[in-house]
Amino acid sequence: MVSSPPYSGSAWEACAVWLSAVRLMPWIPCGVANERYRYFGWAAARLDDVLNVIPAHLVAFSDALMGQFSPAMASWRQQGNTWKSPNAGPVTAAGAGRAVYNSVEDDRSQLGCGNIVQAVDIKRCLQLIYCCLFLWLVIIAVVEVFGGWC
Repeated sequence: MVSSPPYSGSAWEACAVWLSAVRLMPWIPCGVANERYRYFGWAAARLDDVLNVIPAHLVAFSDALMGQFSPAMASWRQQGNTWKSPNAGPVTAAGAGRAVYNSVEDDRSQLGCGNIVQAVDIKRCLQLIYCCLFLWLVIIAVVEVFGGWC
């Protein structure tokens, strides 16, 4: 007997729609421009932060695993919490593990532990993104082949 996979059906589709809505809530203009809805925008941003902690840390670990592990983990541990966003900090710090990323415009702290970023680093960053994407596609394929989520 063949059963349907656990991720098919309307429950997962509804979850995807709900997560997309949560992702967009902090950017609704009424939460930013209107004092009456200021707490709505704040609560929506915190909910978005909470829901994305695990995915952000998985991405940061993927960056470390597929890039240079030791510098990426060191950057993540030492510099990941210096940014306002609890999710962007670890991801950006781990990705910058082999180059110094310094954003002067918004006075954010320096990230990474290598040389100053050059134009050639864009290609290396894209290669890291492709490697991480390949890693997650392999993980998904293995989970699918060996029995799904059971």
